Amino acid sequence: MKKSTAVMFCIGSMVCWSIGPILIRYVKDYFSVSFQNFFRFAVSIVILWLFSLITAGKGEIRKTVSSTDRILPKLLLIAVCNFSHQFFLIKGVYLILPGLVTIIEESTILFAAALSFVFIPDERQLVRQPVFITGLVLAFFGVVMTSCPEVNSFLSMGVRTSVHGIWYILISSFSWALFSLLIRLWLPSLPAAVTSSLVFSLVIPFFILSMFLEGGATAVAAGTPAFAWGILAVSGIIGIGLGYSFYYQALRVLGVTLTSSLGLLIPLATMLLSFLVFGERLAPVQIIGAAALLCGCFLIVRKSVT
Repeated sequence: MKKSTAVMFCIGSMVCWSIGPILIRYVKDYFSVSFQNFFRFAVSIVILWLFSLITAGKGEIRKTVSSTDRILPKLLLIAVCNFSHQFFLIKGVYLILPGLVTIIEESTILFAAALSFVFIPDERQLVRQPVFITGLVLAFFGVVMTSCPEVNSFLSMGVRTSVHGIWYILISSFSWALFSLLIRLWLPSLPAAVTSSLVFSLVIPFFILSMFLEGGATAVAAGTPAFAWGILAVSGIIGIGLGYSFYYQALRVLGVTLTSSLGLLIPLATMLLSFLVFGERLAPVQIIGAAALLCGCFLIVRKSVT
């Protein structure tokens, strides 16, 4: 694959992941959190397995699946982390607008750095580098500053919704960092596309269980129109199926540096879309915080791969 084609795939994945939160938020009044997740994963899993078939082949898929009996407990724990990431992400999108969600979601890099420092000795030297520490500090204060207006609203008026949404996104970010760490520690030699397809398949039963715990009878609002079902299906195809497929194609050619750096464009694109669809605006302190967070994440990403 040409590098220019890989760049297009990478941009395609960023576009998919920018649109996803907008679509999720748009139909939040029709579906419960767990049903959204279940339906989106069920729709997208076909695309992910087709992508695995194309990139890895039948033999590699058969080999990976046949070896799961000895690593099933690890796969299940990884699936739980993925479930936690998706469940709390959608809960956050239900409570706060998508632009702010994707900005706070960049805190994943903070959690990933902390987990790597604890569990991966080879990366401790990296975390001690001045540039890396500067990036962490900027990212930390960026998260605090983007959250400040929501916390102030809670303290002054007792409005809990936004604060709960922020906590949900932070839990989601930590879960994704832990998900990535466990894959690196436990499944380093398995093809990434096959591993993701397998794990995402294992997550679906967790969403079915949580859907009934939430109240299965109210998972879908009465009289849900056809357009809401269509948007929900598209959000799964775009946000999970195509987004991850495009990303893995780009990663093979471009490497971590460029793909991770381009990933920092997601909050900016989502904020623009959220402004157009929902009229979302950030307060001045949040704009400064978002800039600090993105700059800090950029420094971390660049230092991590140089």
